[in-house]
Amino acid sequence: MFLIRAGTFQYAKYSKVVGLDVTGAQQAYSSVTGVAATNVITIANNSLANDMPVYWQSITGGAGFSVNTTYWVISVSGDTFKLSTTKGGSEVNFTTNITAGTLVYNVNDIYIASAPYRDIWNNSFDQKVQIGGVVNSALPLSFPSSYALAFDPDSAITITADHALTGTMKAWASDDIEHVALRQTQLKRSFWRFDFGTGATPRYGYAEVLPGDIIADNPPNTP
Repeated sequence: MFLIRAGTFQYAKYSKVVGLDVTGAQQAYSSVTGVAATNVITIANNSLANDMPVYWQSITGGAGFSVNTTYWVISVSGDTFKLSTTKGGSEVNFTTNITAGTLVYNVNDIYIASAPYRDIWNNSFDQKVQIGGVVNSALPLSFPSSYALAFDPDSAITITADHALTGTMKAWASDDIEHVALRQTQLKRSFWRFDFGTGATPRYGYAEVLPGDIIADNPPNTP
């Protein structure tokens, strides 16, 4: 199997590939059953493997599971497996048999992190204040220096009889001021995932999906 890059026609060869999918894709399995006495779940002819992340789109029975919550596949044996709330963790003990449901597998097992960054302003203090009118000594305005101040847009701001503004003032501080550790975020990237089978180590190979990619049986410019 060949991955050919459009325009340059550079290519990579992948041998002994038994499956190909794209990270970020989904595969839904229906006709799911499960036995509460053993915590074993059965899906005929599934291609799930240990440590795969899945979630229930719908479920009948299976008390102890929640829909739209990520679980991890463990104890795979043929068409049967169990689920855990953590990767490689202990099995979920569900207390009623699963008679129907849809289990969805998200192919999200590779991530790209952004460069470290700061410059995030976080709300650190809330304080009720009064501006103008007769000063209310019970509500002193006391915020650290170098903070940005503003009325909370989600709280009520009222005008009193003596024409004072009352409301909740919020203070925001930058990461630098509060000595917050550098941040990173997950970047959205898709990758070809080449499956070499359960007997291969490593089992998967990856290549970033680029516009115009071609998956072919032959290298470019050959029959």
